[in-house]
Amino acid sequence: MRTVTRTTFGTPYFVNRAAAISYYKSQAYDDAAAAVDAMLAAGEIHLGVPPNVNLFDLVLLDSGRRWGIRIEAA
Repeated sequence: MRTVTRTTFGTPYFVNRAAAISYYKSQAYDDAAAAVDAMLAAGEIHLGVPPNVNLFDLVLLDSGRRWGIRIEAA
């Protein structure tokens, strides 16, 4: 029998700005909106779908706020 291992990696890509703010509020940032704006400006986080990833490997994490990549290996 073949065993398949699935690993999911979180990415710094968020569905939209509101999702990023919601995520960072849940991480106890005092001013999540300002933190998100600073991280966007610095290129630390991004909005939209991660580039160069097979769409079948994408999953939504953190209650549908952040993109992840699921890898399957035999």
